[in-house]
Amino acid sequence: MHANIELGDQEDVSILAHFEGAVLIRARCFLYLVNYARVKPDVAMKALPILVQDMENTNPLVRALALRTISYIHVREYVEATVQPLKSLIKDSDPYVRKTAAFCVAKLYDHDRKLVEGSDLIDRLNAMLRDENPTVVSSALASLMDIWERSESIKLTIDYTSASKIVQILPDCSE
Repeated sequence: MHANIELGDQEDVSILAHFEGAVLIRARCFLYLVNYARVKPDVAMKALPILVQDMENTNPLVRALALRTISYIHVREYVEATVQPLKSLIKDSDPYVRKTAAFCVAKLYDHDRKLVEGSDLIDRLNAMLRDENPTVVSSALASLMDIWERSESIKLTIDYTSASKIVQILPDCSE
C-alpha cells in the first residue's frame, strides 16, 4: 500500500510532529523541504524547530536524517542553526550519525565558508580521523579533502599517527 503525501502551500509542516515513529514519512517530508526550501522559505521556517528537535531524538536514523536535511537546506536560518547541533553530533554514540555529521561539515562549508572556518568544526572533523569506526574515519577524510580542494586558506596535513590509522583501516573502508 502506498500513500501519497503532498504538503501544499496552505498546510502546516507541523504535521511532521505527528509522525514520531514513522521514519519513512519523515524522510519524505524532509526530502520535500530540501527540494522546495528555496522556493518556499516560509514553509521551510516552520519545519526548522522540528528538525532541531529531531537531532536530539533517541533514534539514530532520525538524528542523522534531521542533520542531513538541515545541512542541505540553503536558507540562512538553517545554515546558522546547523552549527551547534553538528558540534555535538560529531561525537554522537552512533557511527552512522558521526559519519553523517562528517559529511555535513563539508556541506555546511558549501553554504558558508566563513562560518565554518570561524568555528572549530574543521578541528573537530580532523579529530574524527582518530575515530574507532573505519567508515567514520573515511567520511571525515573525504570531507576534509572536499573542504581543502575548495579552500584557499586551509591546508590538509595528516600526522603520522592519523596516516598510520588510515592505512590500517583501508581494507575496511568502502569510500
